[in-house]
Amino acid sequence: MVEPKLKCNTRKCTATTEETGEPSKAKKPHGLNKLFEEVVKATFEETTKLAEYIARLELLNMHMKCDADRATMDKLQAQRALLKAETANMQADAARFQAETARLQAEKAFQGPVNYIMSLLTATGPLPYQWPGILGTKQQRGALPPRSCRTY
Repeated sequence: MVEPKLKCNTRKCTATTEETGEPSKAKKPHGLNKLFEEVVKATFEETTKLAEYIARLELLNMHMKCDADRATMDKLQAQRALLKAETANMQADAARFQAETARLQAEKAFQGPVNYIMSLLTATGPLPYQWPGILGTKQQRGALPPRSCRTY
């Protein structure tokens, strides 16, 4: 009869045989199997720890990105508020400029007829009398007109 082959090719191994699938008859466990099981356990534990560590790092990275995104959003909102304030200032400046332009145009429009009237008056010669308070000097204001101009 042919002896069945063991997986580790030793008689002391407790591994199952390939043909029957039953455990071998050796009573003591093989030293390499124990070492292999310990290495597998340690590797699994280390792999689990490493996976947990990677998960924590990814979570931390996500939180850092969120914080960075929040900081960026805060900066953008501050810039937006600043731009709104600058826009409001520019609009106020534009309104003041338009008001000043309108005032100058009205003054120019009024100045034209005044200059025309003054040119007519100076073309005919000086006025015989400057009425007080209209065209007179400070000394003439409130004074009576000369006797030649009075009508009684």
